Amino acid sequence: MKRILITLCALLTVIIVSAGTMNITSGSKKFLKTAGTMLITFNWDKALWANGETLQHRWQEEYNKHIEEGEAAFIKGFNEEGKQLKATAKHDNADYTTEVEIQKIDYFFSATSIIPGHKHDIWAKVTVKDKQGNTVCEIVIERMKGGRDFVVYDSYIKMMKKLGEELASL
Repeated sequence: MKRILITLCALLTVIIVSAGTMNITSGSKKFLKTAGTMLITFNWDKALWANGETLQHRWQEEYNKHIEEGEAAFIKGFNEEGKQLKATAKHDNADYTTEVEIQKIDYFFSATSIIPGHKHDIWAKVTVKDKQGNTVCEIVIERMKGGRDFVVYDSYIKMMKKLGEELASL
């Protein structure tokens, strides 16, 4: 019985340590509890793979497709998890504007887990501003893991959706 408990404790420790972080560096997450809309824009300009390769070089002719579908998955995840605040990509009269600056993405194949599959990690910075342009909240995402799937592209889409969900439930 002791061995089982020790094994479970060790497993939980590994899960918690490898989960990544989503930290508020300034402001407050109170805006997530308000009713209204939030315009989401993405900045992929400086995004790299963990090895330093640019995303455009890595994805080549599928770059635009990956960007568009990843952004749509993020918004879908945010709206599914969000309570009152809803995300949009349309330039309507939104209550908040949010820039998601993608900094780095990493991909790996997890063969040692119970269910093997492709996974992605992401590093990003989220800046939320109100209608007057004042910064309401800044969030730094350090290596958030997500997106286990047998297809690499589907793993990326699931990771982007999870990023939206995690932000909405912060």
